[in-house]
Amino acid sequence: MTKIPFDDKFFSFLFSYNTSVHMSKEQFNSALDEFIRVLKPGGLCYVNFLSEECDSFGKGVEIRQGEFMQNEEGEEVLYSHYKEAEVEQYLAGFNIIYKEKRLVKRVIEDIEYTSGYIDYILKKK
Repeated sequence: MTKIPFDDKFFSFLFSYNTSVHMSKEQFNSALDEFIRVLKPGGLCYVNFLSEECDSFGKGVEIRQGEFMQNEEGEEVLYSHYKEAEVEQYLAGFNIIYKEKRLVKRVIEDIEYTSGYIDYILKKK
């Protein structure tokens, strides 16, 4: 996602669901720069982020602020969590059209989990 193999200003719309979850914040910031490059002027982008309200926040080894490495079935899995103000620093190349904070509760193998998200629809400036 940090090197999208398309020409500049190629897309009118990009959809990125949960891709920021398993990338470092630095990597995803680079991906956002790439989104700006491949979006047409006025193009739209959907993107979401894990919030600190998520059950996975603070679990595992914190490798950088808000980034936790967890062991899942013998594999190292990165979870990146964001504060709302932090996310919006990364979005300088966009106008925020829509923002929603969501908490999703689900039961997996009789264990209840809560996932916290911050969803955005963005328009390239």
